[in-house]
Amino acid sequence: MSQKITKNILEEILKLYERICSIKLNDFDKLISVKKSYYNLFKTCRKFNQLDTAEETDDIDFLKRDLSGNFIEEIKKLEKVLYNKLQDIFIDYSINKNLRDYYQLKFFYAFKKFHQFYYNSDISKEELKLMKSRILTLKKTLPPENKIPNDFKRTVIQSIKQQLELYKNIIAKDYYEIRNIFRWYNKEIRIYFNSIFSDKTTGDILIYTYITDKNSIYIYPKKITVLPSQHLNIEEINKEIEFSIRTIYYRKFFRDKDYLKLTEISPLDEVINLFWKSASRNEQLELLIYFYELLGYRLKNSNNHETFYLNRTKFENINVKNLNGDVRELLFFPKNTFFDSSDLNEIIHSIKTKNILKKDTFLTLFSANNISLGNKKSPTANISLITLKNIASILAKLKILNLFNPYLKRKILEKNPSELKLIVQNEIKGEKLLKNVADFNLKEKTWKQFEELVENVFYFLFKDSFKTYYTRKQYSDYKGHRRYDLLIANVNPKIGFWKNCKNDYNSKIIIVDFKNYNEDIGQDTIHMFSKYLNNKKGNFGIIVSKSGINKSGEEEQRIKYFDDNKLIIHLSSEDLLKMISYKKNNQSPEDILDDKIISICTS
Repeated sequence: MSQKITKNILEEILKLYERICSIKLNDFDKLISVKKSYYNLFKTCRKFNQLDTAEETDDIDFLKRDLSGNFIEEIKKLEKVLYNKLQDIFIDYSINKNLRDYYQLKFFYAFKKFHQFYYNSDISKEELKLMKSRILTLKKTLPPENKIPNDFKRTVIQSIKQQLELYKNIIAKDYYEIRNIFRWYNKEIRIYFNSIFSDKTTGDILIYTYITDKNSIYIYPKKITVLPSQHLNIEEINKEIEFSIRTIYYRKFFRDKDYLKLTEISPLDEVINLFWKSASRNEQLELLIYFYELLGYRLKNSNNHETFYLNRTKFENINVKNLNGDVRELLFFPKNTFFDSSDLNEIIHSIKTKNILKKDTFLTLFSANNISLGNKKSPTANISLITLKNIASILAKLKILNLFNPYLKRKILEKNPSELKLIVQNEIKGEKLLKNVADFNLKEKTWKQFEELVENVFYFLFKDSFKTYYTRKQYSDYKGHRRYDLLIANVNPKIGFWKNCKNDYNSKIIIVDFKNYNEDIGQDTIHMFSKYLNNKKGNFGIIVSKSGINKSGEEEQRIKYFDDNKLIIHLSSEDLLKMISYKKNNQSPEDILDDKIISICTS
């Protein structure tokens, strides 16, 4: 089982194990201390996914409860819990061979001492003495740990601090009323010199931000260990990360304070992104019109409300290079601007069907996301892409920010601060959930962990869709015949989708079933789940699994829908990712559910 842990965490668990093995008889205070320390470490590791925490239920119950009066029984149980955890770690934790031998020998030395004392095992003093000597010998062979040079640290701190001060001044001057919603304003910044690559001159830096009352910068670790990536260090995992970025560094450039310039520290990018997510389509279009006016263009709407003619007034289109003759320039402004690379084929197909592409046409496709066209260019027209990030960089490059900023400031400060704060919170939570779902490997996780993950996703997606989000988990009906993974009360829904479910399918309760299958679900799964639906609870339900649904499953969905008026929607991990992205971008995740219903009705 893959262990995604830090060297520090391994050392911390080993230290706790050594402490257990050195506790004298009836020393309850030390036993309580070690047990509490391990349980706290266990909880924080689980919170940050730093090691596999799928402990046996009995072990977790043991760690939670107070000690009994039987000292021998308690210390043997605690030793066994940590022994099993260390064994699991050593099976799959990839580290330097000498370092592995060193840790394992320390582990077995403590184990033998414990068993000699508490189990009266026949272990000689000479054997223990020999092991101790070998531990000291192995320690001398460990890979060197290079201290981070002071000039490295000074350069990094100076560079980032300079950027933060400029950022803070801009926010305080222009957006003081909403200053605390910005990502880098008054944040604690922790910088980790992470793994060094094989050439020992290049590596990567992880930068984490935490909520605080002032900008402060810390650098970890004090030494760089030539080992696999260290992820998180033990000294900071008790604090929840608000935001993180990763960047490559090159040692030879560290004396150049302008080298480590982080493009993520950009007030303009944040403000434009925040405005876009809070704006109506008309407001978004108004911003684009003003932006293009500054570039010397007038936008004229065509008949389809997505395509606009770009009429040049004084500047050439910055996207067109060396084009001869008259060129018809268009802007395509899709209804959903938060699309990603996987949606490009469908969007370009939509453009083609509108019959607007000609040989003399140059089309600019707008996207709110920072994506690339790649190889998706149309053979019949010149297509380029403009994004929100492009808009910010173009304004800066042409030195017309002073014209655009007052407009943007006025528009953003007209918004409700509470709504803006919620958008930022959803963006941060959404990013974390996207990572958790994308990283989730069902083969390495338990069903319980899959269940907890999907419950968290549903809470994020739908908590604002009801006046009160009320759920029951692992609920059995009154006869105990059926057990429901998750029930969501469809009480006072605020969103039209859930109101329609209540009216059309008598859905007083939304029934959700989790299937931790690696393969696509089929006819049998849909049929069995349909038995959970009835006129009392409702005839609407959702099945969530990691994989997709096969043809027999889709056919069964249609049979239940048309013959029995039972609507069963299937959501895969890919669907969850898309819905999280919708919510993160202040869009309705229920739109995906609507698309699922249309697919069932029309396939």
